[in-house]
Amino acid sequence: MKWMRWALAVAVAAVAVAAHARELPFADDPPPEAAPATPQPADATPQSADATPQPADGTPSDSATATPPPDTPPPTGTPPLTRHQREELDPKHTVIPPGHHVPDEPFTHDESPYTLRLDVDIAAAVLGGALWGGTNFIGNTALPYCGTATTPACDPNQVNAFDRLAIGHTSQSARTAANIISFIPTVYVGIDMFDVGLRNWKTYLTDLWVVVEAMAWNGALQDIVRRAVRRPRPFLYTPGAYPDDRNASEATLSFYSGHTSFAFTLAVASSYTFTLRHPHSKWKWVVWPALMAVASIEPFLRVYSGDHFPTDVITGAVVGSACGLLFPALHRRLKSAPKVVTGMRLVPIVGPDQTVLAVAGRF
Repeated sequence: MKWMRWALAVAVAAVAVAAHARELPFADDPPPEAAPATPQPADATPQSADATPQPADGTPSDSATATPPPDTPPPTGTPPLTRHQREELDPKHTVIPPGHHVPDEPFTHDESPYTLRLDVDIAAAVLGGALWGGTNFIGNTALPYCGTATTPACDPNQVNAFDRLAIGHTSQSARTAANIISFIPTVYVGIDMFDVGLRNWKTYLTDLWVVVEAMAWNGALQDIVRRAVRRPRPFLYTPGAYPDDRNASEATLSFYSGHTSFAFTLAVASSYTFTLRHPHSKWKWVVWPALMAVASIEPFLRVYSGDHFPTDVITGAVVGSACGLLFPALHRRLKSAPKVVTGMRLVPIVGPDQTVLAVAGRF
């Protein structure tokens, strides 16, 4: 396959030429500053035969601005940036040259703190939604193995001491309140709309897409885990509680709490988005506690109503918070590179027995 070798050689040469051209200065870059030559009197005698004669008026000639000799020490301070480096310092880019730093600045109303790749994000959202929706058809006819209308109540001795605190609490009013409050986190997405304004709807849709992607994968995770674990709900351990729900397949989906995970996913994602948009705002210290406090009402009501154990809601809060933080962080568009990754690069290390790649940079 000689032609393949020739094609590979041509491709490597083209990449090398392009990489070399990328390092060359642009035409509009400022020339390197050189120290002007000291003007000499008109009647001054040159120090040596190599000395450059100066005009009588003391104006340095073109040859006076030539590159200094090799033994001249380099100028101190940060060298001027080329046009390529100035483009990288633009807030819309994430690459910061080593030795330079751009402080975080608030995002304007017409720009999102997130970056979307349609080829990846559409597939991720569709896959998460498909997993979430598909699990609803798995095991919907499976009945609890205890606590039904025809079986004895579940044995509390099979539950750990911490979760046994939820057994015996069956409040219909708490269940109704929890169902109503579960819709409140959806109002969080309106905070971003109020922040960016209706005129910047494209920016809002970008932010909303990231939140929806986090919700889809949170729903997929909690549905898969609940149907794999099949844990009976606490009210199945109390004889006669919620008789209409004891024979439903939902009575076996206690671990972990889906309502709690959704509440914390929306709370964390919305708070994180506000923080990225307003990194220096004092209101972020109000938004985070307020949204997290509202999200924390849901797990307390779910435990008090007898629908979930304490470990169910704790796990739901942790997983929901992780989804609400992970997906926005993966899409985050930095205005400045973190110092921990500034100048990081892959360096090949060749040894006698193996060749590996190492990460080098300033930490």
